[in-house]
Amino acid sequence: RRRRARAGRVAGGHVITCGVWSSTERRLVAVILDDAARARKPIFVPRSTAAADGLVEYLATEIEAEIVLPESLLGEPIGRAAARSGRLWLAPRGLVESVRQAAALSPRASAAMLARLPRIRSLRRELRHHNRDPRQLVLLP
Repeated sequence: RRRRARAGRVAGGHVITCGVWSSTERRLVAVILDDAARARKPIFVPRSTAAADGLVEYLATEIEAEIVLPESLLGEPIGRAAARSGRLWLAPRGLVESVRQAAALSPRASAAMLARLPRIRSLRRELRHHNRDPRQLVLLP
């Protein structure tokens, strides 16, 4: 008999993650890694509030994924929406840029790299996890 997976996890304890990166000035790319760390087809969305809210709702509700962003996106609509979801991991700018430059990653590969960071024990310690307290009142959207 299969057990119901907890939020952000699948049966067996593996985390489903999604990395989000700036594809262009107008678009974001999101890459979801399943429980076996296989990347799904990338999702491209505009950098608008409505698109960010829709993407985060899909990731948090339908996929039950943990969302990994570089710190540089925290002040943007995607960062605010992910912070409200309580499923946000922030990757420090220095770590992200070092890996991107060393590996010469494309935007799509950068999103996949972000999604992998929480799975690597030594790098997970470098990430900042945002937990939203359900008793906390959200004053600004």
